[in-house]
Amino acid sequence: MKRKLISLSISMLLAIAGFAQSPQALSYQALLRDGANQIIANSAVSTQISILQGAVDGTAVYVETHDLTTNANGLISTQIGHGTLVSGTFDAIDWANGPFFIKTETDPDGGTNYTIENTSQVLSVPYALHSNRASLADTATFASKADTANIALLAEMLSGGISAEYILDLNQRLMQLEPDPQIGDYRYGGIVFWIDPLNPKHGMVISIENLAENTKVNWSAGANQVTGATSEAFGEGYANTEKIIAAHGEGNYAAWICHTYKKGIYDNWALPSVDECAEVYKNIALINEACVANGGIAISSQVFWTSCESGKDYAKTKYMTSTGGGGGVKVGYPHRVRAIRAF
Repeated sequence: MKRKLISLSISMLLAIAGFAQSPQALSYQALLRDGANQIIANSAVSTQISILQGAVDGTAVYVETHDLTTNANGLISTQIGHGTLVSGTFDAIDWANGPFFIKTETDPDGGTNYTIENTSQVLSVPYALHSNRASLADTATFASKADTANIALLAEMLSGGISAEYILDLNQRLMQLEPDPQIGDYRYGGIVFWIDPLNPKHGMVISIENLAENTKVNWSAGANQVTGATSEAFGEGYANTEKIIAAHGEGNYAAWICHTYKKGIYDNWALPSVDECAEVYKNIALINEACVANGGIAISSQVFWTSCESGKDYAKTKYMTSTGGGGGVKVGYPHRVRAIRAF
């Protein structure tokens, strides 16, 4: 059966990869599928990697080979510059004298019959890391698979050079190539707690931390009033949040704190509805484990605000570690807050 290689180290990811500590190297990752578009998992493959200078069919200034094994998701990962040398010297490549392209040739049967080819351009970010940010190049390696933490860190370090929005756009493109998210994954700024059954690339995440520095806050700002944020249904957290903010404006209260929350480059958060909080409870143990593993804190057994009001003076609360819930006075009886985000 004919096989094909879907390379994850396309130009967007090579821009993120950066340089490792001496000897220099570029992180590389690719996804291997067969002619039926099925992932080739746990298989021995061999790859020849060439760095071409000047054009997509330019001179090969460096060539090496790798014997690799795909993982359960069909991914191969390696460091360009650490393979078996065929020709050239990796450390001697003049990255400022580009453009450069990375050509991969793969034998899915693990031999030297390289029947699969892919060529991707190396964009300018590695050159910037090499020439303008030597200290960064010596201390940080960014994985070629663009996970959330690395994207956010890269955006911060390259402030003024490449925008967070640009990197976010690249990450959205990567979503179409990487494995579908699973409940409990750390993706897009939070922990995945729901996946759209009609499109597994989309779903919702919950923040890995309580907002407002883990302090309790009021549901509303100032005098209580009816906001119209009454829907408890799943998917209504955003609409409720907008209604609350329209009524109260800016301030130190639950909906506004969620609305202005930002994790790395990920914004556009909301105060969850009752049913969205209930959805979190369905996998609370897995979600809490992921929160802690990714530098956050577990969701406690305390009461959290929802985005649903019960009239002029009251709003609904929810436990996310049980099926319980209730209500609370909007002002004067604060509760903790977690935000949700759609992806």
